Amino acid sequence: MKLIRNALAGIFILASGSANAGLKPLNVAFFDYSKGEIGTKSFKAMRDKNFEHPCWRKFVEINAIESVQFDKFPKALERAKLIEAVHGSAASANEFARALSTEGFNGAYAFVPDATGNYLTVYGISYQNGAISAGASIRKPASGLIDKEVLSKALCEASRALD
Repeated sequence: MKLIRNALAGIFILASGSANAGLKPLNVAFFDYSKGEIGTKSFKAMRDKNFEHPCWRKFVEINAIESVQFDKFPKALERAKLIEAVHGSAASANEFARALSTEGFNGAYAFVPDATGNYLTVYGISYQNGAISAGASIRKPASGLIDKEVLSKALCEASRALD
């Protein structure tokens, strides 16, 4: 009986520990190809309010974006490689992923305007394998800041690569 009780206790401890194993804080790099005029300002405004979209936990198992670096990146994180990656270069994606991992980042976001400059897309790239996913395209706001709900949802979708 004691053996069964100990075995059940051990299973309970393992189950409770693995139940939270999927949640993780992220340390990400945020590259804004709109020259900081919209992407970085919008992201910082959302973060200043401690906003968290419900989809972050539900769909991508992120419990928090722990830290975000917006500038002064290590030389290994080449902006040109990231933009090549989001435009379809698998080799660049893999190189950038290795650099992210080496520099201690879980992943990166790239905030990229389209050729017209009227729409902006948030991309996520994984440090594990260079997988890239895109969030929704967002119409460039006249106000200069993207609505926090809209930006958060786009970040959520782009975060699928980071998971």
